[in-house]
Amino acid sequence: MKASTLAGAGLKIFINNRILGVCTAFEWEADGGRRPIFGLDQVIAFELAPGASTITGRIEYLRLRLDGGLEGRGIAAPDKQILSEKYISIILVDRLTDAVVLKIDNAAVNNQRGNVTSRSLFKGSFTFTGIGFSTDNNI
Repeated sequence: MKASTLAGAGLKIFINNRILGVCTAFEWEADGGRRPIFGLDQVIAFELAPGASTITGRIEYLRLRLDGGLEGRGIAAPDKQILSEKYISIILVDRLTDAVVLKIDNAAVNNQRGNVTSRSLFKGSFTFTGIGFSTDNNI
């Protein structure tokens, strides 16, 4: 199949293998973990050493009436159970081909935010950090 441009509406987002149908935006940043290695009395690094790679991101969504928020969907743990919180998985899938575009197996919610005004929808967002990820190139 010939490569073509992906559009946001052409993607589905699954969290813990359940579709998140209220998502309005998704962004991520992968950090390869490289760190410079300096010699003694050197101001210029002579090597970039591999380190721990992480992926961070933010998901924006529309809040639904009586859905329990992130805690009700099993995405984040309630305050009193935060110490027993489990990792979540996040998967982006192309609607047209059903191909996985991005897969994050071990992620956790860092924080969440809500925003509502008198003439708008209740919007929420949360940030996450993941330990590892795969793209459609290496799944």
